[in-house]
Amino acid sequence: MKFVCIKSKKDEDSFRMFKTFGTKIYELEDLEQVDNKIKECIEQEYNPIIISNEVANFSGDIITKYQNSNLVHIIIASDRRT
Repeated sequence: MKFVCIKSKKDEDSFRMFKTFGTKIYELEDLEQVDNKIKECIEQEYNPIIISNEVANFSGDIITKYQNSNLVHIIIASDRRT
């Protein structure tokens, strides 16, 4: 299994545990680019793709497109503060 995490560059709390295990974590400066980054991860055969709740709010079409897919799994990590 080859998975990846995507979060905001400003987010210092999300995915700390994954980082200690050496998981690839993309940090986005421009959250409007999340759909492009998810497409890139799909092309690189990452699965599942775990994104922070904050980043998920900026995805327009990709999350909806793969919502019921059996081939690509996009997981939205809930915010620990809620």
